[in-house]
Amino acid sequence: EAQVLAHSKLEIAEIAPSPTGEQIAFETGPVSHREENPADYEMFVVAPHGGDARQVTHNQGLESHLTWSKEGKRIYFEVHAGGGSIEGPYRDVQGRLYVMDAATGAFTRLGAAFEGSWDDFTVTSDDGVLACGLTGTEEHLYRVEKAKFETVGNDPGTYAKVNAARDGQGLIFTHSTINSPTQVYFADERTGLPGAKAITAFNPVFAEQAQVEWEPYKWTSKDGTSVEGV
Repeated sequence: EAQVLAHSKLEIAEIAPSPTGEQIAFETGPVSHREENPADYEMFVVAPHGGDARQVTHNQGLESHLTWSKEGKRIYFEVHAGGGSIEGPYRDVQGRLYVMDAATGAFTRLGAAFEGSWDDFTVTSDDGVLACGLTGTEEHLYRVEKAKFETVGNDPGTYAKVNAARDGQGLIFTHSTINSPTQVYFADERTGLPGAKAITAFNPVFAEQAQVEWEPYKWTSKDGTSVEGV
């Protein structure tokens, strides 16, 4: 008894129902999976009972990770590094975060003051944004508000796959370092990341092997950009 809600000549690559049940957002992509035309990647909104889908983006970027605000009026999304730009002609930039009015299509860039690359994010139960940001060889966790940001998780290594509870303060994420494999962590409160506990213990043999010594190294590129490696 499946019912068709919307048609598209392109692949429907991502589907995000609003928490209020009033709208469904989806992102299209090329059926071939070849990234050849930015116009293949656009966001649409359709009513839950079906009908004509309304296109809400018209840009040169590849939107992803569609996430509704709690009241179902705004859509948060990201454009990954190398995924074009929604702010003008196509050009590859570092990962960026946005929030868009679902009715008008007007969007605002979030965390614009961050000099690194935004990689993943989650919307908390109070409509706040927590995002993983990469600078140099480290990827930390930040609270993002409009153009500003502040660190909430800065243990050495890489934070990723962050996901906040729909209700309450709970937070899960993955973390890894050069000498420790990726594990899933749980924090009772979004402000209590230093006390987060690992809830997985994958690859225990890793700790039995020789632990490599390493250190970060910085140099300056020809155009004056600071570059970091290991």
